[in-house]
Formats: sequence, C-alpha cells, structure tokens
Amino acid sequence: MWGAGLRASQNIALVAKSMAAQNARVEVTLADIRRVIVPVMRHRISLSFRADIDKLTVEELVRRLAEAVPEPR
Repeated sequence: MWGAGLRASQNIALVAKSMAAQNARVEVTLADIRRVIVPVMRHRISLSFRADIDKLTVEELVRRLAEAVPEPR
C-alpha cells in the first residue's frame, strides 16, 4: 500500500556496513543486506487489504523480495 522512504535505504546501508565491520570485512555483501533488511523494513511497509486476506506478513514479503534479488557478478 505504501513503501519505505529514503531513510529506509539509508538505514539498510548503515546496518549492513555495521554487520560487515563486525565480521572484520570492509565490503558489504548481499548476505549482510538480507540479514538486516527485515528488521529495518518491518515497520516501514503497510500491506494492502488483499495481502491481509492472503495472510501475507510484511516479514514474508520482504524476505521474498530479498531472495528474488540475484547475487551480483
């Protein structure tokens, strides 16, 4: 119904950078982003009535979208 704004993408980047640093890496991986995207996006997305009827949760939607993104080459 409505999506996340600019602050959501900024927070995903910051938290993913933090995850990489905690693992002694200087680069962010797609795995870092997939690990942090649900907690960041959980409260920033509102589902439609249809999604509610289909018993789709925000967490499941974000997980599906994150898994659909291919690994960069």
